Amino acid sequence: MEAVYFDICAVILMAVLLFSVVSRKMTSGPVNHIFLALIGINLLSAAFDIWAVVMDRSLDPTVYDMPQRYLSHALYLLFHNVASFVYFLYIIGITDTWHKIRYKRLSAGIVGGAYLILTVLLAVTPFTGMMFTFDEGGRYVRGTLFPLLYVYAFSVMLDGVLWLIIFRRHLD
Repeated sequence: MEAVYFDICAVILMAVLLFSVVSRKMTSGPVNHIFLALIGINLLSAAFDIWAVVMDRSLDPTVYDMPQRYLSHALYLLFHNVASFVYFLYIIGITDTWHKIRYKRLSAGIVGGAYLILTVLLAVTPFTGMMFTFDEGGRYVRGTLFPLLYVYAFSVMLDGVLWLIIFRRHLD
């Protein structure tokens, strides 16, 4: 979360993409709704990351209240991780395999259940410091369970690739 330039570019890119999709009237149908949600989620993720970086880079780390700092980081991580879950839903949508979810409950349950667990962990982080915390100097420090975010992202990516391989014949 150190390079704010990439986040600024991401906000601009997502805004242009959102404008492009809406101006071309590509807003009807469930797949397009999921795609619009994905753009919005990525836009919010980048915006919250900018907020977190600005708060972390202040000259005096005590200028900002700790609840605001926890909130900015937690919202960034929350939206960053929900993007992979929504992308998995987008993959299901473009393959038009919603009806197959009942047969692949394990796959959908792992993705959704893991996100729910991560959301709860992020919610209790200010009290436990399991995902991240701030040291005595006010610097951001990753918690002991922070690697779970990477494990979740990798598992969703792997699940999405497997879903595409299994249902590749359903792509238009």
